[in-house]
Amino acid sequence: MAAADGVRFVPTDGSGDTASPNADAPLGIRIGHSVTDLFDAAARTREMAATLDAWQAQFIENAVRLKMIGVECTQAATADGWTAEVVAMRELSSELGCRLGISDSAARALIERSCSLVRTLPHTLQALERGTITVRHAHVVVDEAGSLPAEAVPEYEAAVLERASVPIGRFTRLARALRERMHPESMATRAVEALEKRHVGIEPARDGMAWLTAHLPAEEAVAIDTRLTAAARAGRVEGEERTIAQLRADLLAHLLIDGECSGVPAGIRPSVLVTVPVLTLLGADAPAQLEGHGPIDAETARRLAADAPSFTRLLTHPETSAVLSYGKDAYAVPADLRRALRARDQRCRYVTCDASVAHAEADHTDDFAGTGQTALDNLAFLCRGHHHLKHRTGWKVEQHEGGVLVWTSPEGLVYVDRPEPTPGACTAAEVDAFLVGRSITDAGSEPPPDDEPPPPF
Repeated sequence: MAAADGVRFVPTDGSGDTASPNADAPLGIRIGHSVTDLFDAAARTREMAATLDAWQAQFIENAVRLKMIGVECTQAATADGWTAEVVAMRELSSELGCRLGISDSAARALIERSCSLVRTLPHTLQALERGTITVRHAHVVVDEAGSLPAEAVPEYEAAVLERASVPIGRFTRLARALRERMHPESMATRAVEALEKRHVGIEPARDGMAWLTAHLPAEEAVAIDTRLTAAARAGRVEGEERTIAQLRADLLAHLLIDGECSGVPAGIRPSVLVTVPVLTLLGADAPAQLEGHGPIDAETARRLAADAPSFTRLLTHPETSAVLSYGKDAYAVPADLRRALRARDQRCRYVTCDASVAHAEADHTDDFAGTGQTALDNLAFLCRGHHHLKHRTGWKVEQHEGGVLVWTSPEGLVYVDRPEPTPGACTAAEVDAFLVGRSITDAGSEPPPDDEPPPPF
């Protein structure tokens, strides 16, 4: 049996004696019969993975060079900034994202890191190709060196690679500290620029939960963290069963949802769409869909549909009476059609994008100025970036039955994006059987107010 350099493949029959090679034996038996053998193999695979990452960076950088052949990079910026170079890079990142199954932003970051490795950090690339550092170590070098002046990068690279044998957490701290010492600009100046990048983000998690993150100035983040802890400890009165962690989370949610927030106009409440199967509203256990997050449990859905003013309910029924097409009578998407579209799409409908429809635009797949109509089967939500991608670059999209979008890249490759499954799908017969002897009032849900459109069934 062939072996990689430095790895011994020693088949055994389990008794300690070597045996004839058996292709059907477990990998651990075929590869050797000692912990050292297995660890040697594990270390070798890590080195091989690092080598492949280095090759990937070179392939991507070469693709960038090839794409840019014939592109007039010195073209003056247009009024909206869409130069030939911008279009080419958007096409590159979007297609790479589809090929690797990652988001546009992740693809852009990979392209930037690949170009930096190949063009400005040759020794880091060589170390990665030899397998003496991992791709995570290489990314740290790229990220920290990226904010240094070009003339300072070679000295920084040489110094930081001398420390690259330590675990990634320690290496990250060392690389950042070294960058601070070598950066010619004061930290105060850089802090002003970094402040422009502050933001809040959300990432769905399992079991009806989500991660809410905030990128803030360090002093503000620490102050918030300290205040939450102090308030949580003060709230640990006798009989309180919640942990400090739970109290911190509850206090943060209460402050931001129900408490007063400086700078937010009074009376302003966001509206979030909750798609609730009609059977769930009547007491069934089918999950609902929370816009921008995903499935939520039936009990939470009923509570939000009944008495949560910041949430707009959309009831789903197999025989909907919602208006699904306005033909050529209206370019703007009417409210009831937009609700149906939101319920179907739930996110930006570009292949690798998960942006919520709350931050997206309803786009006519076939242009309204041509033959396209304002109809459910000719509309799809696209975030602003991918809306521009569709109209500004060589990407093409067609819409098929059921809201299926077929995207064709500038290179001619085809990618299919399907709507998320609608929660609680059921047949009309199942609805009728469940509704026997039941009513919305019986299920404990209040009827909609007079000024609210009736549910689309």
